[in-house]
Amino acid sequence: MTRPGVLLLEERLRKYPAIERSLAFSRETLERIQNALAEALPSPTRCSPFVSVSGSLARLEGSHLSDVDCMIVYPGPPPPDAAEFRSRVYEVLASVRVKAPDCSERALERPNPKGVFAGDANGDELCERIGSRDEPYDNIARRLLLLLEAQALWNPVYFDELRTRLIDEYAEDVSDDQTKHFVLLINDLIRYFRTICVNYHAVKEDEPEKWPIRNIKLRHSRVLMYTSLLFCLAEMSKYEYGGPGRRRTDTTAPARKTEMLRSYIEMPALERFVQLYERNEDDNLFRLLGYYNNFLEALGKETTREELYRLEYEKRYQSTTFAALKVNSDAFAAEIMRFLWARRGSWSDRFYEYLIL
Repeated sequence: MTRPGVLLLEERLRKYPAIERSLAFSRETLERIQNALAEALPSPTRCSPFVSVSGSLARLEGSHLSDVDCMIVYPGPPPPDAAEFRSRVYEVLASVRVKAPDCSERALERPNPKGVFAGDANGDELCERIGSRDEPYDNIARRLLLLLEAQALWNPVYFDELRTRLIDEYAEDVSDDQTKHFVLLINDLIRYFRTICVNYHAVKEDEPEKWPIRNIKLRHSRVLMYTSLLFCLAEMSKYEYGGPGRRRTDTTAPARKTEMLRSYIEMPALERFVQLYERNEDDNLFRLLGYYNNFLEALGKETTREELYRLEYEKRYQSTTFAALKVNSDAFAAEIMRFLWARRGSWSDRFYEYLIL
């Protein structure tokens, strides 16, 4: 049994030093950023936005090479002084220095100025436009990232309020009938991940120097982020279904699936998988953690990133680093697929249908 306040993941990290280092680094860095913002910014009001972070820091997998994928979300339309507030937030983030392995200090990298973190968001729109055919991709990405991987940096009260509202929007049908699945969330989650995959075609064409490292991240951290929550949604299907055509009562299940969903969303992605393996008495977790440890070990080195950056697509397999990480990602994906198919007969067949139909 894990100690109070400690992730189950932490009890298993002796053999996975890269994951352990990343966890410690992320927690310390997040605390420093939170303290710096609290000191530099006025106390939030009901009209204040929240500042959150996604990416490797939010997944507790960060390193001194991580970006601060900072998201600013307002309760309504961003006000006229939104740009000034964002500028102030960036100044504070730049003031937080982190140590590299050579003991030098550096500032964390800013997010991509062309990405979904570049602009401010309207929290009402994130909730009210779910399923709208004219909803922009940035809205979809921000909404799903708040559920997949996000940590509050400033104004956690509004952060929690908005995330609760998002969960309630996705859980409306389930709240009325506990035998139902989170179909809307499953579909939105699949749409978001597939959009990321399709967008990588443009990266290969428009920013070829970035494609190799982004591809390696896609095949490791993006897959982990996506499947960790998708499989949690599948896990909840077994509390009503004991296999095709059979019902069962599981007295260990929470009374309401919405609260179970909330608890999964509040976990970092790796912790979700630790919980899933444990609840299904699957003793192959060491494979998943081992492959992911290899990925974090490699991406935590500047030499790895330097070799992958500007690597020509046609020559990618001439790089031993790219080739090794590609093989590692294949093994990582194979373990995730093994875990998925091993749950047939436990998870509802309906869930497997949703993946295709």
